[in-house]
Amino acid sequence: MKSTVLALAFALACGAAHAAPTPDLPSPAGFYLPADPTSDILVGEGAVRAHLAGQPAPDYRATKTLVDGAARVESGYVKRGASVAKYIAVRTRGPGKTWRLEAYAENPSNAALFEAAGPAAITPVASKGAMPTQAALDAVYDRMAGAYRTLDADLLAKVYTADAVYISRSAKAPVESAQGDFVPGVRRFMEMSKANGTKLDLSFRLTGRKSLTPGLAVDVGYVEFVVTPGDGKPERRTTAKFLTILVRQADGSWAFLADTASDVPGAVWAKGEGRVVGATRQAPPAT
Repeated sequence: MKSTVLALAFALACGAAHAAPTPDLPSPAGFYLPADPTSDILVGEGAVRAHLAGQPAPDYRATKTLVDGAARVESGYVKRGASVAKYIAVRTRGPGKTWRLEAYAENPSNAALFEAAGPAAITPVASKGAMPTQAALDAVYDRMAGAYRTLDADLLAKVYTADAVYISRSAKAPVESAQGDFVPGVRRFMEMSKANGTKLDLSFRLTGRKSLTPGLAVDVGYVEFVVTPGDGKPERRTTAKFLTILVRQADGSWAFLADTASDVPGAVWAKGEGRVVGATRQAPPAT
């Protein structure tokens, strides 16, 4: 994720109640996930500013926006000089209508997708009630890890909302529908794994979490994906840094509204940083 959101300015026609934010200021405790596979998760205003120093000004094309009170979630495309990326951004509105960037992640894209991006579809919500508990949010990772370990694509589908987006590492892929693109792809992989005896395992280490409203939270951390072939060949391990946006659903359960990950060196995972989530070996119920 080689672009920036420091000088982000919106031009969204979303009505007086959701007027376009002023340019962002990095949150003192914000999260930033570059696409660069050699880069770690950046935390804090100083680290983000140092990473972005000298980069060209960004041109953003949001394709989806959710507004929940003083919190705003966006996904779409960004162009910075010759570099194009897909992105997810989370920001909150403070005093004086100043917007603070709370979390940002991106993965590579291409100029054709950027130019074809249409205006953002804006979804206003007003979540109420108590702020989410750690256990309620952690349960989403338990279900996701359980889905991989049991090769249950139907359970995986319940991890995502109906309109969730997924941002892959591929520069050729657009901002995808989790239910329409990502889950069907994983389903095919799970079916092949069942057929040849391959085992899948997924483990998470959570390094940062922000509950922004009663119905909205953002997580960052690391994930390790392990494939153990059924033919006796050596297992394959992939490590990544991830950002997820979680929302409360109508039935009170939580699910991912947005999900993305980008590679990190195996040495980063080996350091053991973060709180383990999704460690259960048996999938819990969906609600």
